[in-house]
Amino acid sequence: KGLLREGLLVVVNALVENPTFEGQCKHQLTTKAKDFGSRYTPSASFLAKLKKGGEGSVLARLVELAENKQDQALSKQDGKKKARVNVGKLADARNAGTARSMDCVLVLTEGDSAQALAVAGISAAPDPASLGSMPLRGKLLNVRAASRAMLLANKEVQDLIKAMGLQHGKVYATEADFKTLRYGGGIMLMADQDYDGFHIGGLILNLFEHLWPSLVERPGFFRRMQTPIVKVSCGSTVHQFFRLAEFEAWAEQQPPGWASAWTTKYYKGLGTSTAKEGKEYFRDLGRHMVTFQPDADTHGALEK
Repeated sequence: KGLLREGLLVVVNALVENPTFEGQCKHQLTTKAKDFGSRYTPSASFLAKLKKGGEGSVLARLVELAENKQDQALSKQDGKKKARVNVGKLADARNAGTARSMDCVLVLTEGDSAQALAVAGISAAPDPASLGSMPLRGKLLNVRAASRAMLLANKEVQDLIKAMGLQHGKVYATEADFKTLRYGGGIMLMADQDYDGFHIGGLILNLFEHLWPSLVERPGFFRRMQTPIVKVSCGSTVHQFFRLAEFEAWAEQQPPGWASAWTTKYYKGLGTSTAKEGKEYFRDLGRHMVTFQPDADTHGALEK
């Protein structure tokens, strides 16, 4: 039974005494095992060799065969570079999958409400035809702890593969490789400016570093939308702060009673931003976008 659990079938060539069969064709032996006249019992050394792990072992070969079969199944789910794909709640860029796909960036949002903000903002972007959006449902699967079967069954991962046009096992090393993607310009995360939001970003990078590390090595392929935590305004003067410490340092430099002259807005996640503010974010992407730059020592860092 232990061998069967490992997926191994052992065939024994044996001579049965006075065999009986079902029918004249003798396709099926009907002699009971207790009447065989002998019993095969594998030796302890034989079982030890079968169970021994390591390169070149029987079990290693079985695992390799199983993984190859699952890799073939994953390859059947590969994305393709085409102008139209049927993927969940993807709001596809008009230029995605076309000759201009290298200019396209997919905005991954933290939930549906964030996607609604992204859709409103994209309409005001300098090149809206090259920006698409797709919502993530909670936190992405940690692919390092997932089997190939789990990857096949995970709709969110599969939707991302189809939306991007990714191919399982492909190394994206040249411009020609990047041109096979529907969004050759990369990915931009639009999530809350809190620990959960940054965790989602880490899981996205984790997915690509594990399955397509060559994309992580491409400078500027991964971005993050930076939205304000606090905004203060007085007449036509507006200051946005992306870190609470920055706002506190600014407030300390203001004269007493400054708060009565200024309107202060605190943002609790992307849901606090209005559609008008979403358009402002995308209209000024240079200020609101943080780019991931690969680094040999730190394995990547976010830079303005």
